[in-house]
Amino acid sequence: MLNSNLFTKWLDHKADLIASKVDREQITTEEMIVLSLQHMDLTYRLEFSKIEKQFKEVDKRFEEVHKKFDEVDKRFEQVDKRFEQVDKRFEQVDKRFDRLERLGTWAFALLFTGILGILLKLK
Repeated sequence: MLNSNLFTKWLDHKADLIASKVDREQITTEEMIVLSLQHMDLTYRLEFSKIEKQFKEVDKRFEEVHKKFDEVDKRFEQVDKRFEQVDKRFEQVDKRFDRLERLGTWAFALLFTGILGILLKLK
């Protein structure tokens, strides 16, 4: 609302007129209010400008943090993929151990049967 160029021009014009007569004559309460309003307007505009710059800096920092989080997410995805590969390798090794165990069981059974058969024939 106070950002209107029309209002700013009117306020500046009024303030200039009032400031020019301050030394020559007494100013009214209304004129004092106009001068105060102009001072407040300038002060607040400067403050809002500073706040806007600070918000822009904060936005930049948030963008940087967001980028870093994206990088961390990508790294976690890579680590997750590596764990999946390691998990697959362990599954392959586990399958090999299962095959060896079955083969060992059969070999033991055949050996035992063979020895038992020989012992029975010898008796």
